[in-house]
Amino acid sequence: MQAPYYLERIEGEFRRRQEANPAYSLRSFAKFLGLDSSTLASILRRKRGLPLKSAERVAQKLGMSPAQKQEFVRSVYHARASLAGTDAIPQLAPASLLKEELHYRIIAEWEHYAVYSLLESRGSRTEVAWIADRMGITPARAENVLNRLLEAGLVTRTAKGRHTCQMARLETSDDVLSQSLQRAHTEALELALKKLTAVDVKSREYSSETIAFDLKKLPQAKALMREFSERFASLMKSSAGSTVYQLNLQFFPLSKIDSPKIAKEPNHELSL
Repeated sequence: MQAPYYLERIEGEFRRRQEANPAYSLRSFAKFLGLDSSTLASILRRKRGLPLKSAERVAQKLGMSPAQKQEFVRSVYHARASLAGTDAIPQLAPASLLKEELHYRIIAEWEHYAVYSLLESRGSRTEVAWIADRMGITPARAENVLNRLLEAGLVTRTAKGRHTCQMARLETSDDVLSQSLQRAHTEALELALKKLTAVDVKSREYSSETIAFDLKKLPQAKALMREFSERFASLMKSSAGSTVYQLNLQFFPLSKIDSPKIAKEPNHELSL
């Protein structure tokens, strides 16, 4: 008998983490999900289902897209015979769900902004095969990304078949924005690791500084980093550009944070 979707996702993520780190424990995974370790153990042994009150939180912890999150939560309800087929199962309006899913994918998956920038570059072409070759992705993936950009209005196709980039905004709920940005940052870090060995040192720049830091200056540090990113992009972006680059800035603690009084910042609307 096939396991419910929610269980497949939980088991898959736990397996992925253990493959990356054989010492990763069930207790650590339960803490990450916000569950008691004995509860998670019972869920994985098929002894009990995931508590309804925990479904949305666990889906969010697993970094799911809006469509995946809805399927996850619905599968938790369906797994309970008393609720299967009832009006208690949460639903989103199809149009709303499709829009949330579209915007999530564009923000979260690195290829979308990369293709957008490629289409702005000097000598850009419209053929999917050319886009795929330049970005190092499959033609099917390139076509999928291009179609999403067209659907969101970030790119338009002229009568002659040319693609034109548009100034546009992506607006979505704070929850979806938070999850999509988290995934985007994860993909950026993974890409940076790959490029460290794949790209010649003459064509890249990696540097880091380790310092003793006063947490009171954290807002100032973030402001300086954002200002630098904006100035860098403004100065380096060129109509003569032919290669797509990505700038990543990370600033994170290596030691334990000894002060809990760090102001929570609001999510910022993402724009191109």
